[in-house]
Amino acid sequence: MTGIPAPPVIAPPLRDRGGFLTFLGIVEIVLGVLSATFGLLILLSMAVTLPAGADVPAAQRMALGINLILYAGSAVFLVVMGIGTMRVRRWARVLMLIVSWSFVASAILGIAVAGVMLPGILERVDPGPAGPAFARIAVAVALAATAGVMIGLPLFFILAYSGRHVKHTFATRHPEPGWVDRCPASVLVLSLLMALFGLVQLAGSWSGFNVLFGVPLQGPAAVAVNLVLGAVWLALGCGLYRLSRAAWLAGIAFTALIHVSGFLVYRNISFLELTYRLGGGAAEAGVMGGIAPFVERWTGVFALGSGVAWVLALLAVRRHFRGGAHGGAMPVGGPA
Repeated sequence: MTGIPAPPVIAPPLRDRGGFLTFLGIVEIVLGVLSATFGLLILLSMAVTLPAGADVPAAQRMALGINLILYAGSAVFLVVMGIGTMRVRRWARVLMLIVSWSFVASAILGIAVAGVMLPGILERVDPGPAGPAFARIAVAVALAATAGVMIGLPLFFILAYSGRHVKHTFATRHPEPGWVDRCPASVLVLSLLMALFGLVQLAGSWSGFNVLFGVPLQGPAAVAVNLVLGAVWLALGCGLYRLSRAAWLAGIAFTALIHVSGFLVYRNISFLELTYRLGGGAAEAGVMGGIAPFVERWTGVFALGSGVAWVLALLAVRRHFRGGAHGGAMPVGGPA
C-alpha cells in the first residue's frame, strides 16, 4: 500500500448521434408509408369483393373501422415520429419508448392468451385434409412470426432510443422541456392509452353494435353509446394529463365499470347469437361454434384481469393527484 489514491475513472465522451437519428427517422417514415399502403389495400379489397349496393354486415363494419384506425393511426404516428426523430425532438423519443414498451407488453400478453386458448380451439375445429399435425405446425409458425414482428420491431426501437449517446443527443440538441415533460411519465402512459381507447371506441360507433352489461344494443342506441364512451375515454385521458384529481377518481370508477361490463358480455347473449347479430351466416357460425365455449369463458377472465390491472395502475400513480379537484400541471422540467 503506497497511500497514493487511484486516478479517477474518466468515462468516454458522449457522442452526437444525429446521423443515426436521421436513419431511424427514415425507417419510421418508411414503416408509416407501408402501414398506409396496407390500409388502402384493405379498402380496395372490400370495394372489389362487396357487391354493389350490398349492405355491409356489422361485423365487417366493425373490423373495417378497427383496421382503418390501426393502419391509418399507425401511418400518421410513424411518419410524425420519423420527422420528430430526424429533428431530434424530445417528444419523439418519449412517445416511441412508451408505444414500443406497450407493444411488447401487449404482444406478450396476446401470445400467452393464444397459447392457452389455441390447443382447445384446435381440438374443436376441423383441421382440413392436411390433418391436425399440420394445423398445429401452421399455428405455431404464425405465432412465431407474429411474435417476431410484434416484439422484435418494438425491441429494436427501445434499444435504439435507450442508448446513452442517443439520450445525450436529444438532451443537448433541445434542452428545453416539452409537453411530454409536463406530467410524470407513468401518468402520461395512462393518459395516452385512454385517449387511444377513446379513438377506437369512436371508430367502433360505425358498426352500430355494442353489448353493455350483457344487454345487446343495435342501431342508433349502439352508435350513441359508443360515441359517449369514446368521449369519456378522451376526456379522462386529457384530465389525467392535466393531473386532475377528479379525472383520476372518475378514471378508476369508469375503468372498473367498463371491465365489469366486459365480464358480463355473454350473460344474456351467447357467442353464436352474437355472431349472427353481427351479420355472420351459417358458415361463420359453424366455425365459431367450435371456439364459442373458450371465447365465452376467457372473455370474462380477460376482462377481470384487465380491469384489475387498470385499477392497480391508476392507484399506483395516486401520489400525483393529491392536490385539488382540478389538480394542476407539473412544473415544466419537473420529475417524471
